[in-house]
Amino acid sequence: MSEDFELNNIYNLDSYSAVKKINDKSVDCIYIDIPYLFYKGGKSSTLIGQRLCDVYKDIKDFSNGIDYSIFDDFKRIMKKINIFIWCSTRQMKEVINYWLSIKNVKMELFVWCKTNPVPKNNCLLTNVEYCLWFRDVNVKVNGDYHNKSKYYVSVINRIDKKLYKHATIKPLDFVKNHILCATSENDLVVDFFSGSGTTAVACKELKRNFICFEIKKENYINSLKRLNNDFINDELRKFEQIKLF
Repeated sequence: MSEDFELNNIYNLDSYSAVKKINDKSVDCIYIDIPYLFYKGGKSSTLIGQRLCDVYKDIKDFSNGIDYSIFDDFKRIMKKINIFIWCSTRQMKEVINYWLSIKNVKMELFVWCKTNPVPKNNCLLTNVEYCLWFRDVNVKVNGDYHNKSKYYVSVINRIDKKLYKHATIKPLDFVKNHILCATSENDLVVDFFSGSGTTAVACKELKRNFICFEIKKENYINSLKRLNNDFINDELRKFEQIKLF
């Protein structure tokens, strides 16, 4: 894997630098929820791309996504292509074009259908999010009938958002289903945009090895607390204090 990183740990590091330290063909699966792009394709080094960032830099809801060049390193470190990517619809074209240009790679589309989306003026409901799975044809699909569904229906997980202090947290059960499909026990899963640590928690519960990276210090600290059940213990302590009165 790499002498720089221990298994089953989360690191407060920049993924674009960290991935360079990971050995070739050492990772069984990558699972990422990339920063969504709200206006146009991924972050670009072109003049147009830079102008776009300048135009929208002061807008609260603007996100310029990711630099797609990191995909080259993702391809390098995987034993076989086996990667899940949560992304916005504006990113799909670039993401799909990159991974399906690789020989013997196929794609599956997963959707999270939310039953209580927040309405917005003059637009359709944002009640669906998308996860793309790209895999080499020789990557076996594991599991059984119960974890192979391509869709997941639930309410917006406000409880998890509040508890783990992350606005775009994904359903743990859905993530576990994906990892069950794509990996076996003791395989190594890497998440380069770890956020609230959902991938790490899923791997821990499923007996998969993991290494996760999260650049935001607050998210990093909260994900460690989540992994160690500190959030749950805090809530239980609060409950016990309430009972005393």
